[in-house]
Amino acid sequence: MRMPTPHLDGIAKLLPGARDALDALGADWSPDPPPATVVAAALARVFIHGHGMLLRAAVADVLRQCERALENGPAEEGDALATGFLEALQHADGADAFDFSLIADRLGQRSRAYCEATDAFWGVQTRGLTNQSKT
Repeated sequence: MRMPTPHLDGIAKLLPGARDALDALGADWSPDPPPATVVAAALARVFIHGHGMLLRAAVADVLRQCERALENGPAEEGDALATGFLEALQHADGADAFDFSLIADRLGQRSRAYCEATDAFWGVQTRGLTNQSKT
């Protein structure tokens, strides 16, 4: 049985191409539902590849969904969005596949804190994040 994932579902509705990606993921994992972290990572890939085509308001809405999940969503969903979505965006930045600085100023407080802690853990500096408050 799939756990409720209102924030993941909300993000999927905001991203063109997400439904196709999630349908393919569901087929790969059938008969079981894919884990929430795997769903979040798939949404991150869709976000990364389509970011340039998204309206600024849609990007803000996606990041707001992440923040809400971390604030008061089911714990498993918040963890999935943190590790599957936010970390995927940071890792893509490190691989020069995505410029995290394009979204860093729109992160909520909990999302930013999580990303900064991830940078500290890995000993890296995600563009637009680590030194933003120091410049």
